[in-house]
Amino acid sequence: MQQSGFDYEEIDIGDITFKAGQVEPIHRWYRLTPSYSPNLVRFLIKEFKITQDHFVLDPFSGRGTTCIECQKQGIRSLGIEINPLLQQTGTKSLKWKTKNLNLIENYLAEVYKIIEDYQKISLDEVIQFFNTRVPIIHNVFRWWRKNVLKELIVCREVANTKYS
Repeated sequence: MQQSGFDYEEIDIGDITFKAGQVEPIHRWYRLTPSYSPNLVRFLIKEFKITQDHFVLDPFSGRGTTCIECQKQGIRSLGIEINPLLQQTGTKSLKWKTKNLNLIENYLAEVYKIIEDYQKISLDEVIQFFNTRVPIIHNVFRWWRKNVLKELIVCREVANTKYS
């Protein structure tokens, strides 16, 4: 199919889902299955001829894929997300400079160690230890199992205390 000067080919669904982002720096640190691929964002930026003179608004930003790709190309953008955990994830995902990506790797190493250390304690104990709470989302356990939520809380607290 030909449209606007670009030859479209059949696209494999794996090329546009979150899976493609799991092998890329910055995108891979937080897996969100209903997100889309950085490749799709790059394709759309090119297809719509978006340049550094434009401003991109993503009203359902999720983990921030669009804003990350815009930042990589020097395009100003704003992502809005109703889920406070995802909004924070997107915000933290943008705290890097291309010459200083090791900050994310350091963060991940620290988070993985703490998660490993806390494997045997309950969600309630993690909440007590960090003096925090679960995200204020209706029916939070519909979205996350307790062990996953425990790990997300560790990620949030490490990011807030050392990487903010």
